[in-house]
Amino acid sequence: MKTNVIIIGVIFLLGLTINLRAQIRFSTETTLCYDKSQGGIPLNRLEIQHPQFNIKYDYKVDLINNAPVNDVFGIFFPKIINKKNFKLGGALIKLGDWNQNDQIIFDITAEKKFKHLLISWEVGRVIGVKTQPWDFIISRISHRLFTVEGAIFSPDWFLAPSSKKLYGWVAYHPRHFFLAVGNEISRNWFIVGTKNYQRFGNFTFMNYDRDNGNFWFRSQFGFKNVNQKFFSQENYLIAASYLIVPPFFYRHFSPMSTKGLYALKLDGKRVGKLETYEVSIGRQFGRYGQICLGINNENFLPNRIGWIVEYYKEFCLKNFQAITELRYEQLTGRFYGYITLVYQLQ
Repeated sequence: MKTNVIIIGVIFLLGLTINLRAQIRFSTETTLCYDKSQGGIPLNRLEIQHPQFNIKYDYKVDLINNAPVNDVFGIFFPKIINKKNFKLGGALIKLGDWNQNDQIIFDITAEKKFKHLLISWEVGRVIGVKTQPWDFIISRISHRLFTVEGAIFSPDWFLAPSSKKLYGWVAYHPRHFFLAVGNEISRNWFIVGTKNYQRFGNFTFMNYDRDNGNFWFRSQFGFKNVNQKFFSQENYLIAASYLIVPPFFYRHFSPMSTKGLYALKLDGKRVGKLETYEVSIGRQFGRYGQICLGINNENFLPNRIGWIVEYYKEFCLKNFQAITELRYEQLTGRFYGYITLVYQLQ
């Protein structure tokens, strides 16, 4: 109730100074999860997008331990200054469960365009009643052929020397492919993808933890009528930054079946002594939705193999859109999914 009052109050204050009759997009995303250890809704997102501001709130619940989980609430102003060669934006983000342990983040972004380069900066300060203030900085240099991004995140003194707070990646992206390598504290990252092909697309990423030997790789293919928004440089840049540089808000990428008329996914992960692998294929059936079938395995054991079933469907009616994404894993008995609702107010 307290959260709703705060959000309504913020919207009211924005309405005093901003034309709310401009195009506004309301959306919610509900995460569902049911298995042997949990059942319910671990995350609910509310988002309001306006040409001059964006409000986002993630309400989180720990279904397994029934313990508090930090919610995330943010107000973003991306166009405080919006000129041809210079942009300035700001944000206010809150982490916590609306108590004395909350942390407030003051965030400023700037973007300067030169003849062949685009340079951006993001700086922020994190404060809290029970925490010592700390700072972070993210910087990116973009060119038609390459992008470089570096970041420092640490609750230590800002300039204190430490390799445990350094993040960064560099990408090379000519016309038809994207290649990036990066470092996330102790993990090496490798990302590759194709772009500007109509009948074939691939996006692959992998990481390796130098401290413990853990790894994760995922490769997704689209065949015929491939999803140009997914297999694109813009999406690869978003993915590289999201995977390597720690975000405040999570990002939900589209499922494998949306990658093309036909799709293929290969996935593998090691955490400690547990290794899991998956192979799935997908097919789009027009107005009937999209279906994926696959198998997964643990530690290459013959008695640890199970089926995977996914279903994806979009419903549209004028300015309203609903998206259903469901997945069931036989091996773990786990069912989870996402329900997204979008309404465009014009």
